[in-house]
Amino acid sequence: MKNPFTYILLSLPFSLLLVCMLLPTFDDWTYMTTPYFGDWFSAERVLPNQNYWRPFDALFGSVLGLNYHLFPVLNHVVIVIGHLFSAILVYLIARRLAFSRLSLFITTLFFYLSPSMLGAVLGIDSINQIYSHLWGLLALYLYLTTDGKWYRHGLMALCVLIATWCKENGLAWSVIPPLFAYGLSERLGKQMSRRQLLHGWMWSMAIVVVYMTLRVAFRYADIADADNEYLQSTLAEKMKDVLTFVGMPWIPVDYVSVVHAPNRNMWIAAATLMLGLPFIGVLLVRGRKVFSRFSFWTLLGCWVICASPHLLTLFSSMHAYAGLSMAALMAGMAADEVRSRKLLKLTFVAWLLVVLFIDYHHWVKSYHSGLTGRKMSLQAVQSTPGAKQRVYILIIDHGETKYSSFCVIPSDAFAWGYSVPHYTGYQWPEEVSDTVISSHEKALCPVKAAEAYARGYDWVWIVEGDSVISYPPQKASPQH
Repeated sequence: MKNPFTYILLSLPFSLLLVCMLLPTFDDWTYMTTPYFGDWFSAERVLPNQNYWRPFDALFGSVLGLNYHLFPVLNHVVIVIGHLFSAILVYLIARRLAFSRLSLFITTLFFYLSPSMLGAVLGIDSINQIYSHLWGLLALYLYLTTDGKWYRHGLMALCVLIATWCKENGLAWSVIPPLFAYGLSERLGKQMSRRQLLHGWMWSMAIVVVYMTLRVAFRYADIADADNEYLQSTLAEKMKDVLTFVGMPWIPVDYVSVVHAPNRNMWIAAATLMLGLPFIGVLLVRGRKVFSRFSFWTLLGCWVICASPHLLTLFSSMHAYAGLSMAALMAGMAADEVRSRKLLKLTFVAWLLVVLFIDYHHWVKSYHSGLTGRKMSLQAVQSTPGAKQRVYILIIDHGETKYSSFCVIPSDAFAWGYSVPHYTGYQWPEEVSDTVISSHEKALCPVKAAEAYARGYDWVWIVEGDSVISYPPQKASPQH
């Protein structure tokens, strides 16, 4: 019972059942990991196209196209399996670092249950994030455990390239294995010189050059202009990104009760913080000797490098997963320095109870958001007479707030109408367009609807709150 995977595997069927109950919202309906019924090897999907080159996601969408009823359950199963195998690799790497049995236990469960995993593991379009991390971890593990210069670096290069084809941030893993092996050489029992580190980084540069060359050579469309959402952010938004990056693994608080105004409950937030923070405090205070070790600072550097592509562009709760393995290893290394094992166990159990509550609360909100999206989609279908191929949607904005992919605005849960084809067996509509109008402009709906019908749309839906109402042509008015 001292093996963490005893508990993980015993709870896996229940965890998998809960995750598979989550329904798509928001970007889940517009990304490549939805059912696709066209050419499996369409150049637009499998070749570099603007900011993306994710052939595995494209092929996964084609697999779903064989039977659209597999969506989103198959997505969930693949994601949970990827997270499980990443946990196994984290355990094996920690064992390679000669962690104590208790620290192995802490490291593995820290990775498996930390709130940092929620955005990716509870997601549906996050297969790329999960498997980019998994292949990056495999590159690191093989680099640490294999001998032979060409064999060792060749396996690392292959895994890093696969990680990058899963998601572009995987390229950051090209730098990590040599740095990790150098900075933790004492714990690994293998001395590594600076010359060997530089040699490893030459391989890293070669991986980057090969990837970028292939990306340019096989591009379907050039990278989008720099004025896209990934590069537009204010200083305040960057500070928020850094707080998310640091806070989700290290500050155990129920973020639903803090961040999302409609669900704000400072009593719950305070209770989770008071019960969970002592464990982090024990690591910081009782395990403070770790701060004098170069190995710890190497892990911290690897943690930042893992997440750096997201920190430099766009950072959300899903992206916190990118550095979670390194954060877990940092926690395990600090735990090894704590002399009072009783205190460590007691505070860790309290932390476990807190994160289990946080994870469950986020699951509940994700579940309700998915139900809202399904309800609205069925309303749209049931209120529409016959199959309408071109639909226009008027979304009335009441200033609702959201919290990442957990507490989703109803119109986003409805995915601006892109969810509807799934509930019609992908028979209709073929085209969906939308306009957002403020609640103060609600009186303009007849005019906007008339304009849509004049442009050749077959039907108009009005979305207000979590309701979808059909607006037939006879209601529309061209007059203000």
